[in-house]
Amino acid sequence: MKIAICMMRCLGVGYGSVKVAVSLANELAKRNNDVSFLCYDETQEKLEFRLDPHVYFLNFAKVRPVRLLKVSRLIIKILYNIPSILPVFLYKHIEEPLYQLRWFIQDNISPFWAWKMAFNRGGYDVISVHGSDAISIIPFAVHPTKTKLIITLHSQPQAEMERFSLNKVIFRAKVKGLNKADKITVLQKKFIAEAGKYCKDKEKLVYIPNFIHEVTGNYHKHIENHVNIIAIGNLVKEKNFDILVQSFTMVRSDNWSCDIWGKDCGEKETLKN
Repeated sequence: MKIAICMMRCLGVGYGSVKVAVSLANELAKRNNDVSFLCYDETQEKLEFRLDPHVYFLNFAKVRPVRLLKVSRLIIKILYNIPSILPVFLYKHIEEPLYQLRWFIQDNISPFWAWKMAFNRGGYDVISVHGSDAISIIPFAVHPTKTKLIITLHSQPQAEMERFSLNKVIFRAKVKGLNKADKITVLQKKFIAEAGKYCKDKEKLVYIPNFIHEVTGNYHKHIENHVNIIAIGNLVKEKNFDILVQSFTMVRSDNWSCDIWGKDCGEKETLKN
């Protein structure tokens, strides 16, 4: 079976969603599937996690663009230069709509044509979409009859669909994109009802629990009459470890301690402070 694991901006970060997508690609490759890990990331170069040698990797933001992709990038360039040719009094009236148009083309139209090109050439049997920012773009490039589409929600559905959307346009696009999927996976049983608010066909929703690998070794020694809280996760804002730190200051006892275990993804110094 020919399978594509697809994400948008996923390079150079240690997010759990990227780890799950990479693990899925590796496991599918071990089962003798033809697996590709495809992304669109204009800012970074390297994938944080290691892919199986049998998984084909490609960042479409670095590929020489096709004609329609060139056109969209030309439009972006023109929009960026409009302020230099317009009088200030005229530009200030169109500044916000111009910014919105430039943003929409740059973050949506250009990637859409890249994905369209990828899927037309790839001939995939299954496309697995990961990441909130991918839901508003990638599903629209998938051929509805030739390819099965699976969308994985890596967080609370309300957060994935609404809180992580910059505006109403993106939110509406996400809802339409979600409804194009053949299956939608969520992490908890209670998330099925929540995701059902955005999905017309409730039969598409599937519960697949999150998991962690078994940890071996004496990383922590139990002390009698001592309570130790251990929080595990990458040091990113989304984990809300800052709330844990603030809450723990309310516990004024030498018999309590708190450890946070995770890879620094930009939040370590903030949490220490």
